[in-house]
Amino acid sequence: MKKIYSLLFIALTGASFGQGSITALNSPYTENFDGMTPTGTTFPTNWTAIRAAGTGTANQVLTMAVTDGAANSGTVYNVGTSAATDRAFGSIASGSTVPGFGISFTNNTGNQITEFNITMLVEQWRTGSLDTANETMSFSYSTDATSLSTGTWTVATQLNINEILTTTTASAAVDGNLSANQATVNGTVNISSTPLAAGGTLWIKWIDDNAAGNDSLLAIDNFTFNATSSVLSSRDFNSIENLKMYPNPAKNNLFIETALNSDINVSVVDMLGKEVVNAKVVNNTVNISNLTSGIYIVKITEEGKTSTKKLIIE
Repeated sequence: MKKIYSLLFIALTGASFGQGSITALNSPYTENFDGMTPTGTTFPTNWTAIRAAGTGTANQVLTMAVTDGAANSGTVYNVGTSAATDRAFGSIASGSTVPGFGISFTNNTGNQITEFNITMLVEQWRTGSLDTANETMSFSYSTDATSLSTGTWTVATQLNINEILTTTTASAAVDGNLSANQATVNGTVNISSTPLAAGGTLWIKWIDDNAAGNDSLLAIDNFTFNATSSVLSSRDFNSIENLKMYPNPAKNNLFIETALNSDINVSVVDMLGKEVVNAKVVNNTVNISNLTSGIYIVKITEEGKTSTKKLIIE
């Protein structure tokens, strides 16, 4: 059986509307939404939104509005303090319009992607009218969709957006820039059961919750997406004959053995893409005592052949 190793932190770069591109290592996709400007009604590059439910036209692309939290109509919003350059992207649901918004990324790495991570700041800019209706924007993803309204979608609750101010009944604007009105969401999703094939497209979306009474306005800011695990193609497996790397997990020394035991170079990269070790193997040993606990990628090179393995430091 072939052994499968993982590459971490597959990078993303922006592309045309509705589609980002996962192309290289160690450069995550980020979006702070400030490019919308204080008055902009154009979606951020690569983002889109539809009417996911409601009495209006199904799956219609929504028109974005601008608010500081005072608005209460169902749609997607460019939200922030009036005239401020710091913006966020959010929505309000209503009986006629239940928004769904999201983005897609195409896998241009040449390998399957099996895991991704999202971190973001959630801001609440308007309170609901009921303290018994705590709103949730449900997160889901698809590896076979061609838009926000097609394909098979899988729910991943760790990336849901939840109402922050759950005890108020004011139904009024609040300042989403205040820490009391903010929460951080950080979640990793394993998609190994339906991996994203090379050349395939991953769609992600949040669908608002049309809660009873007047709904709150929840928005996202400082969004980061990382594809965090990829299965290497078969040409990369065991390219160095009889390669052994042990122990794993490790603490102070890493031992490398091959069929040739020739001149071997080892490069160790941390989760941020920084090379933390670059050394020759001496007596089958590499000193890793300076590494802190965590996950690393080890690139082993011998006579022009290279293998990549994941290393855990205890």
